[in-house]
Amino acid sequence: MKEDRLQLRMTPDLKRQLAEVARYRGLSMSDFATYAISDAVTKARYQHQVIELSREESAWLAGLLMNPPDPNERMVAAAERYTQLIRP
Repeated sequence: MKEDRLQLRMTPDLKRQLAEVARYRGLSMSDFATYAISDAVTKARYQHQVIELSREESAWLAGLLMNPPDPNERMVAAAERYTQLIRP
């Protein structure tokens, strides 16, 4: 059940295009705008949550995961501080 409202300001040309495309889909302008916004939100959330790597980047990351380098001094010190914080 739809309860919330959102008011939008747009150019007359964009409104004309919205009405035209909504008609193509057999939807009201409001329903089409809701559909389009929902689709845009889904895509934006996906892009924010997912990291896409190239083939080369994937191979590099897999190599690091399979054969991690030895920890350096800073990493060892950070691990010790973490252990002290967690297990006082």
